[in-house]
Amino acid sequence: MYFYLVDSFLSEKKYEKIFARIENRIVDLGINGRITRLSLLKSATELIKEEIKRGAKTIVAIGNDKIIGQIINVIAEEDLTLGLIPVGENNQIAQALGIAENEAACDILSARRVEKLDLGKVNQNYFLFKAQIQSPEIILDSDNQYKINLLSKNNLITIYNLAVEAELKRVLPAEKNYHCFNPQDGILELIINPDKDSQKSFLKIFNWLGKKRTALTLAEKISFFPIKNINIKSKESVPVVLDQCIVTKTPAQVSVLPKALKIIVGKNRVF
Repeated sequence: MYFYLVDSFLSEKKYEKIFARIENRIVDLGINGRITRLSLLKSATELIKEEIKRGAKTIVAIGNDKIIGQIINVIAEEDLTLGLIPVGENNQIAQALGIAENEAACDILSARRVEKLDLGKVNQNYFLFKAQIQSPEIILDSDNQYKINLLSKNNLITIYNLAVEAELKRVLPAEKNYHCFNPQDGILELIINPDKDSQKSFLKIFNWLGKKRTALTLAEKISFFPIKNINIKSKESVPVVLDQCIVTKTPAQVSVLPKALKIIVGKNRVF
């Protein structure tokens, strides 16, 4: 049974025709289900839990990336399949999953190609796409194996589970040639961007593997670490933004949950 959760911005007049075409295509394909718009009266979590009691097994988010951030916690903790119908701007997640926009996404939904993807977790919250932290003083501690002190004046830390090529070209040096991070490999990718005034990022790495020495390394502008678990601390508590929506704060425990999410994807996905 399908449950369609519609982002509130689709109530705008400019989306009326698009939404009507989506509704018609859902009926044509025989993938009917209850359609509910988000509002201030009930949270996305409350709406989904109500539909689970009615028998819903597939939750379809209609909107952009932000609606995914609003529902990923409840999806991650229930035996549900997630589907997407991307509408409007800011649909990087759908792009990476190979899902076309507007009513064309209904055909992908009907084909029901389900993959299991990793999820990132920060404290008690989950993310599908990325987590970001910006702070002048950050300490990264990886399971007591090593500790990294960031010495530049300001740092943007991004932890990716899934990314599209355009974003990777922005954050990674071209010579690295990373096309896409695989959300099925059980690994997260941590990227450190120093502040714009810093030509280089200094990383002070303390090795805790029984070797009593301190190593000082120098990385060119952007630093890259594959991780499974890491603790992030800061001098003052700072926000951690998950999938451009959910906000938690440091100190933050970051981990990966391998293949924890069932999601409907397109054949043109990037992984």
